[in-house]
Amino acid sequence: MKLTIDEMKTNVIKLIQDCLVEPTSEKHRRDIPLFVGKEVSHKFADGKTYKGYVISMVPGYSEWYNLKYENDPSVYSFNLVEEYKNGDLQLRV
Repeated sequence: MKLTIDEMKTNVIKLIQDCLVEPTSEKHRRDIPLFVGKEVSHKFADGKTYKGYVISMVPGYSEWYNLKYENDPSVYSFNLVEEYKNGDLQLRV
């Protein structure tokens, strides 16, 4: 399905507007702890667990967070709410 330039422009504008509706700062939820600023252990499907640090939320996506893992200079983004609910993310004390 090919879109016209005007249709693509409308879609991009709607995407931007939808992102602005989502909160950009972390809100405390009854069943989910606050993640930003916390050290975590994150288990992946291959069974390996990595230690990391949650640096921020992904703007416009209330369940997605940016993480840095030990000994890795890259920043990664994950849906930590889902990972936490699945038991694949634990806060380190």
